[in-house]
Amino acid sequence: MLVACCGEGCPELGTDLFGDLGAGRVEDGLLLLADVVHQRRRQLLDGVVEVLGAGALDLEQREQGLVALGVLFLAVLGLVVIDGVLADQRRVDLRLLGLAVRDEQVRQRRAGGLTVGGGVAQVTQQRLEPPVVLEDELDDVSGRGAWDLGVRHGDSMPVPSPCRLSCGTAPAAPTVGSVTGRSLLYSSTMPSPTLRFDVVDVFTTTAFTGNPLAVVHGAQALSTAQLQSLAREFHLSETAFPMEPTAQERARGVDYRLRIFTPSAELPFAGHPSVGTAWLLARQGALAAGRVVQACGAGDLPLQVTPDGGPVTLTGGAAQVGEALDRDEAAAWLGLTPEDLVDVPPGIAGTGLAFGFVYVKGEALGRARLVGGNGLGVDQVYVVAWPPPGEADDVRARMFATDIGVPEDPATGSAALGLAVHALSVGLLMGEGTSRFVVRQGVEMGRPSTLVVEVDAEDGQTTAARVSGNVVAVSSGEVAIPSA
Repeated sequence: MLVACCGEGCPELGTDLFGDLGAGRVEDGLLLLADVVHQRRRQLLDGVVEVLGAGALDLEQREQGLVALGVLFLAVLGLVVIDGVLADQRRVDLRLLGLAVRDEQVRQRRAGGLTVGGGVAQVTQQRLEPPVVLEDELDDVSGRGAWDLGVRHGDSMPVPSPCRLSCGTAPAAPTVGSVTGRSLLYSSTMPSPTLRFDVVDVFTTTAFTGNPLAVVHGAQALSTAQLQSLAREFHLSETAFPMEPTAQERARGVDYRLRIFTPSAELPFAGHPSVGTAWLLARQGALAAGRVVQACGAGDLPLQVTPDGGPVTLTGGAAQVGEALDRDEAAAWLGLTPEDLVDVPPGIAGTGLAFGFVYVKGEALGRARLVGGNGLGVDQVYVVAWPPPGEADDVRARMFATDIGVPEDPATGSAALGLAVHALSVGLLMGEGTSRFVVRQGVEMGRPSTLVVEVDAEDGQTTAARVSGNVVAVSSGEVAIPSA
């Protein structure tokens, strides 16, 4: 019986067949056997021709001819069996080799990403060679695409042997560049190099609610156009790119620098990318819990990261209050009537990013939408249903920013900060001390979010505004680097 084995002490392999092979691999023995059978087949065929060409045959000669024909048939059948055994052995070797190398590549990829050096988030980039496949092997091995073999040209990797199931011995490690003498081609569904990314949901304690955020690691050397391409690919309201701070930023006590992109534009600052990134870096060990400082287009902003994955609190930049908005125009741009608005003057405010604030009745909030674009003079519009005086209901809100590629945002930390500033300026909050309120957003989108807001005031002016929220990890993976 012929078996696919290593040839090292297996009882299935008789010494009369492979006695001269010593500790050689079974492929060598089978190939030698095939060569012998080929030679014997030629001799048998010559003998048959010689017997048949002799003319009149006696009984003994006819019997010899029939025996020769039978042996010839068995020799050809043996060649077919040998070829099948060799093919099965190659498939088993390739399967085990591919799984071992895939495991090694996964381990190397997981080892990449943000590391800590001197208290500063260091961004590293894991570059992986593309896998290779055999050009004339099957496109599918046990349900996996051929690229899943994950073999890199020229590698040598110890691989578990199928013989461990019978004799417990293993053959020598195969060299990938010369597996069964077949040629190798580069082929992969994932271009190389790649960057690691995580997706988290911000301002929620439940996955698949809140505001999703993509955080791409190791993008320090990418151009603005490449970063924008990645943000467009993720197509979330924002994609964040944490980077190592410059020497000047580090001297100011900055822990990391953050660039933030919508699908169509870069933002100087945004709330949910700031909260989500700080939480993620602390969770991955790149930042210590406690007070951290993020550099962005709005300046150096402090965040307080709670240990053990708790809420993150972001302090906004300097409070700014802009001009008032025309009430009738604001209602028209939102597809509403002036009667849908409450008696609070709409206007512009922010703490690093300006928003237009329009206050509407609760029943009108679900009908609000930007009609024909945004004509209010700001890129982002926050539509607010503020509870009547004396009621303890939470503030409900929706945010539209179609001009920068965000039709509606499920949770907007920067808008909540600006709302605190604007509400204080129009008398909805106390002009002294600290006020606190909760914003519920994203309900109409099926992604409910909770933002806790605090604002400190003195003499009717905002001195500091803070927004807090929880974060939940959702997914992680690798993304190709766009061409420059």
